[in-house]
Amino acid sequence: MKKIVLKVENVSVVLEGNTILEDVSFALPEGELLMVLGPNGAGKSVLIKALFGIVAHTGVVKFCFRTDSKYKKIGYVPQYIDFDRSIPLTVMEVVELGLIGFDTKKYLRKIKQVIDLVGLQGKENDSFGSLSGGQARRALIAQAMIGNPKLLILDEPMAGVDLIGEKTFYETLLGWKKENQMSIILVSHDYNLVSKIADRVLCLNKKIVCYSKSSELSGDSFEKLFGQEALVHHH
Repeated sequence: MKKIVLKVENVSVVLEGNTILEDVSFALPEGELLMVLGPNGAGKSVLIKALFGIVAHTGVVKFCFRTDSKYKKIGYVPQYIDFDRSIPLTVMEVVELGLIGFDTKKYLRKIKQVIDLVGLQGKENDSFGSLSGGQARRALIAQAMIGNPKLLILDEPMAGVDLIGEKTFYETLLGWKKENQMSIILVSHDYNLVSKIADRVLCLNKKIVCYSKSSELSGDSFEKLFGQEALVHHH
């Protein structure tokens, strides 16, 4: 039986008198990719903020990590990235920030590998401030991945990226997950990704619409989330 890396029990969030999340419970087993799926305004990003304690919530959030100095615990890339373009850091230096507490000299080869994996090969020495929004997101994904986190949380990671780049990224992500026994939470509104990458799916629209293995997910769940058009629309 797989170990659980994250338990969420009866989490609710109320902001300015409005219920954003209500009674959300789920568990994430080690080495699995959980896709949090839902339309805009469903509370997906608020759920991630609740996990980190960024927004006040009721209920219980428990990270269940073994102590292991070879790994950092959590890597995180938010949906919206606001950065100062005047910061005098190269792409490589930004990625190295994900290794605070580690001996970066031992990771130079891996830093280059991860930069290549996210599609920024040849830009190691470019100024981070010179990158486009999509490229900056990729650099921060590399930063989040570099320390082999036990849990990687990605909030709409491929927003604004073309479909070819998206396909390459997700293939890379699945390979990385398998190699490192990494657990992943991927927030998205793209239900077409479910059969391609997800082990489990949490369908969210303020409340849980469904939580199941991706192989057991029914079309009824998509229809409840997105309406009838979800059953006929495909990339």
